[in-house]
Amino acid sequence: MEDRVFVTRALLGYNWNDFHQNRLGINTACGENGYGRDTSMHSIDYIYTWRENGIELGGREFSIGAEYFYRDVEWMGENDPTLQGVTSQNSLMAYINYRFHPQWIAGLRYEYLEGARGGADIHLGETEYAFESAERKRLTLALTREFRHSDIMLSTIRLQYSHDDLENEDADSIWLQFGFDFGGPEIR
Repeated sequence: MEDRVFVTRALLGYNWNDFHQNRLGINTACGENGYGRDTSMHSIDYIYTWRENGIELGGREFSIGAEYFYRDVEWMGENDPTLQGVTSQNSLMAYINYRFHPQWIAGLRYEYLEGARGGADIHLGETEYAFESAERKRLTLALTREFRHSDIMLSTIRLQYSHDDLENEDADSIWLQFGFDFGGPEIR
């Protein structure tokens, strides 16, 4: 999106006690894209979290979540503006995280991205490829270590393995990530 973007998020939370929390999010974004046409994206997400110590800091923690995402892009041919179309795409993501020690979190995540639809049958050279994509699946395993330096500084190091199942090939990757958080403690 380039100009005039409208974004909303509704977040509903329900805690049936200090130990069990539920979050439901509904999101939308729409606006004008680089072709002067419309693009819209919509998603819904849900997260359940259990904490051993409830709203108190520390203890084991388990969370499970999922998100469904849909996007719709109106486009036109780069060399021939009379050629126009709409491309849509769906995706789904699900994850499980488990804090088994105060500073250690293990995670498992699965992502599915549908191949883009709409316009793949129009042979426009570069435009054809800009709106055509293959189905992708990704499975990720991660191990994260947190370091609390003070009340306002937290850093993390994460080792992550990902397996991508692409239409014509598979790909494996290993990532080492570093993160820094400068801010106040989490408020539960």
